[in-house]
Amino acid sequence: ALFCIENEIKIIEKGPKLQTGKKLDFLIEIETQRILVEVITPKLKLDIIKKQVGCFPISGELENNIFVEFEHHEIAKNDIKQPFIIVIDPIYSGTDEINVTCAIEEYQKKFSQFSSFLAGILLMRPKRFNVMTSQEINGHQFIENPDSKQKINFPIQT
Repeated sequence: ALFCIENEIKIIEKGPKLQTGKKLDFLIEIETQRILVEVITPKLKLDIIKKQVGCFPISGELENNIFVEFEHHEIAKNDIKQPFIIVIDPIYSGTDEINVTCAIEEYQKKFSQFSSFLAGILLMRPKRFNVMTSQEINGHQFIENPDSKQKINFPIQT
């Protein structure tokens, strides 16, 4: 919500209800384009958290987190027509642009029947890597899903 306010993005509805009765976090509008938004904080498996490791990949966990959101909110059953994005606050899990890009690629392979509904993921952290499928938006990173039916053009100054 703060990102929307700071970037003059209109919040149309908090908790918009889908056809099946499930709710997402926001319905926003950029220019004339309406976009459904779900905010998540990916969680790591307990056995990974307990291990004494310095570095490990999270993308495999992230693609499953995305799938759980699709399943829980019944995104495919609702056959949404407007773009749908997931917003991630990555501080807890250490997610970055490369993890998200890899997760989207794996998501497309594993869950291809749902992939076209996901327009992209907005990562709420300053850019650290130059990822070809992403754009920086006021210090945050939007990673597009190339297989999406819906494209988003953020007209926000970077």
